Amino acid sequence: MTSDITRSPAPDEALAVSAATPPTRDRYVDLIRAISITVVIFGHWLDDALDWDSPGWISNLLPTSLPLQSLTWLIQIMPLFFFVGGFSNALSLASTRRRGGGYTDFLQHRLERLLRPRAVFLSVWGLLTVTLRFFWPDSEAAATITLLAWQPLWFLAIYILAIALTPVTLAAHRRFGWLVPLALFGVAVVVDVARFGLGMAFVGFINLLAVWLLAFQLGYFYVDGRLQAIGTWRLVGIALAALAALTALTTWGPYPRSMVGTGAEQAVSNMFPPTLCIAVLTVWLVALAMLVRKPAEALAARPRVWTAVVLVNLYIMTLYLWHTSAWSVTALILHSLSVWTPAVGSVGFWLTRPLWLATLSLVLLGFVRVFGRFEQPPSIVRAAKAATAVAP
Repeated sequence: MTSDITRSPAPDEALAVSAATPPTRDRYVDLIRAISITVVIFGHWLDDALDWDSPGWISNLLPTSLPLQSLTWLIQIMPLFFFVGGFSNALSLASTRRRGGGYTDFLQHRLERLLRPRAVFLSVWGLLTVTLRFFWPDSEAAATITLLAWQPLWFLAIYILAIALTPVTLAAHRRFGWLVPLALFGVAVVVDVARFGLGMAFVGFINLLAVWLLAFQLGYFYVDGRLQAIGTWRLVGIALAALAALTALTTWGPYPRSMVGTGAEQAVSNMFPPTLCIAVLTVWLVALAMLVRKPAEALAARPRVWTAVVLVNLYIMTLYLWHTSAWSVTALILHSLSVWTPAVGSVGFWLTRPLWLATLSLVLLGFVRVFGRFEQPPSIVRAAKAATAVAP
């Protein structure tokens, strides 16, 4: 008999958790999280195109397409992931304190699900990296696909730091309210002035904390209802002002139009370290999220949609950690089979994108079946099934 620990993830687990969802749960937050990670995955898969003529087997679509660069203002959705993180961690800290737990209990609970799949990923790719570099020590392609596979880890490091700072940032929120995100936005401005105006490039890394904490901090305003209390027309004004600011910054400022790193920037990437543009992008995306909240909540209430949202959230870290590995492994297999690939950006390239995305999705699902068990504690699924069994 297969044990709970070794059982592969299956849709029936999502059905059980879905059926046991309490009516008080804010499903919109889970929907945002699921959409965010899905957009990140498919965005990476579309942007990083196979090109056997390139030494690293990879070409980027963004540098040659202004429309696609502008599209990143909508699909660079990582700020919303941090926004949802602020919401979730504020509630988790409050729940821990109600149970009589302390900071250590909160941190252990929040990090367990992040660090367990990460430890497995590090073990597997540590071995694969050594193997690839041993057999192909001078191969740029081997170096590229290895680097691509490791790429998701930068986000987890910043996200874990934001979690660790939750008691401090939440206390600041309760005492100073809107002054906190305004101060963080101000830090992003000052940092970029020093970085681009005074040539102090090293200070840019301060924004790794300031910009992502800004998004995290805004999640607290969703917890206490202040974001929901902002009127529709005011939200529209905020969103339009943010878009106007992005247009001005990327037209007359030192910033590239793309909110995603293209690999072609000579001096500036908006993402690493994050620039003022990502802070403005955060404001735009959060305002947009609030504007579409009502219809999105109705969508999330549909049983089939909610079950899909639950399934993504059950294995969200596994999906995120291994999605670039799906690209790397598929590239290795296709190259070993000498599979023809169309010229990047050609008609044939776009016609084959659905097949490309479907192939990568299947490979990623294979990774989830193998490694998903390390993310989702079986106790959660058992509890959900038990609740479903006794439900009237």
